[in-house]
Amino acid sequence: MSPRPGGHDAPLGPLPPAEARRFRRTIGQLARPDLAPRHLARLRTLLASPAWQPLPRIAPTLAIEPLLAHHAVQLGVGFDRLLDRRAGDVRAAVPDFAQLARNDALRRAALGDLLADCQRAATGPILLVKGAALAPLWPSPALRTMEDLDAVIQPPQQSAVLRALARGRWRSSPIGWVHRNGVVLDLQVATTPLARELIRSAAPHPSLPAPAMLPDHAAHLVLIALHTMRHGGLRIWRDLVDIQFMVESLADSRDPARALQLACAYHAAESLAALFRLANRWTAPRAPLPERPEAHWSPEAERRCRQHLRLFEQLMTDRVSEYGLYAMASLGGSPHNLVAAVAGRLRRGGGSASRPAEIQAHQRDPVWGDIPPPRNWARQLAKLHVLLIAWRAGLWPHYRRLIHHVRATTPRDRVFDALRIHDSQDT
Repeated sequence: MSPRPGGHDAPLGPLPPAEARRFRRTIGQLARPDLAPRHLARLRTLLASPAWQPLPRIAPTLAIEPLLAHHAVQLGVGFDRLLDRRAGDVRAAVPDFAQLARNDALRRAALGDLLADCQRAATGPILLVKGAALAPLWPSPALRTMEDLDAVIQPPQQSAVLRALARGRWRSSPIGWVHRNGVVLDLQVATTPLARELIRSAAPHPSLPAPAMLPDHAAHLVLIALHTMRHGGLRIWRDLVDIQFMVESLADSRDPARALQLACAYHAAESLAALFRLANRWTAPRAPLPERPEAHWSPEAERRCRQHLRLFEQLMTDRVSEYGLYAMASLGGSPHNLVAAVAGRLRRGGGSASRPAEIQAHQRDPVWGDIPPPRNWARQLAKLHVLLIAWRAGLWPHYRRLIHHVRATTPRDRVFDALRIHDSQDT
């Protein structure tokens, strides 16, 4: 059965270059803390034009859709005028402000219980990082999507904090500590140099009760860069928005340069420099961000930075790499397009990434450089058959063979072999 042209049943490739540039340019204007009068005037003119075509709704921007919906209200247009649900690969519900507010209330309740439990037990300071620390910088914390609350403690605190959680409204689980309202706490112990630096430079914040602490902005920017690299740029748009909010809230304009210099000590300078370059190119911050450290920047570092930049920029509109595949699986992508993504990657790569023994060679690929695939990518791919089986009737025959091989490959480390078999049979 051939898929219908257009919509969710069509195989999706990368956006054409001109459309990709239009997508980055338009979303870049919206991926901002606020819309200045000049941005509002430009966007209103653009969206009111008869020639305007809504952008496809794709996985890379799903994490910032609440912010996009917020700006659409400011612009006086409907969400569908901005993003076309029929032309993308995401079927998730359109952002619902009431539901976002409920989710935020649940997170606030869980965070309040965490801080109260630790305060009663006198555990010492609790460092909030990533979403828990960044959400207050957004126009409304409810607009900042997050999967869990991230907190860091020092090793001597661990026993006391765990006892406090166990006595409170939390239960331990394989995915972290889960509050009775369902919010997950990812509690990390500061055993790495960067974690210790985050704690050393942290300070209380007037918007949060004791014992909460927030990290120094420069160290937090380094953490965001490492987090972006570790997740392969899956949430690149949200990371760029976070950076914008942080930079525009800085009291000292020298902090971005200080962050780049600090990143050199934690092998994150290339990634952070790439993020700053992306922000300069597509989101037009109020003041240009530094694009390289003032010292310790070699030709090799510049090469790796450009590799990061190339990867991140591709992922702003990409739906067919392993990274895009993982994002689509996590964020409600069409199962048909998930299979198309697998086959497309195999055809482009000639199966070079389809055998475990060649993963190291894949990491040294001239396109991907030394950036590793997302952790557990093979395991995630093995899980896709649960989604795909329900869609078999609308898939092409060789996609059915792919499903069969993924299902039959029970040892997870053989998933790549299953894909290699599919690649050899694909006509």
